[in-house]
Amino acid sequence: DYIMFATDTQRLADQAKYISYGPARASSAPLVGKHADLGIDMAPHMPTAPENLSRAFLMNYDFWADYRDDLDAKFQAWLAK
Repeated sequence: DYIMFATDTQRLADQAKYISYGPARASSAPLVGKHADLGIDMAPHMPTAPENLSRAFLMNYDFWADYRDDLDAKFQAWLAK
């Protein structure tokens, strides 16, 4: 029951009333409303808003598939110093 509640489309959109974290469900994005206290529209402040998404860092999965082990070994060696 909790999982169904916590992942409900409206519940995820309601979280944006308090913090500008993008909803985990695409179906929640159109339901994002105004900040609970300030009354400002929260949609433009979501990381998935088009103007924000255009400046987002994208994950390069091919890079990490190719270099993860090498970079992890170097990082662990650096931590050990």
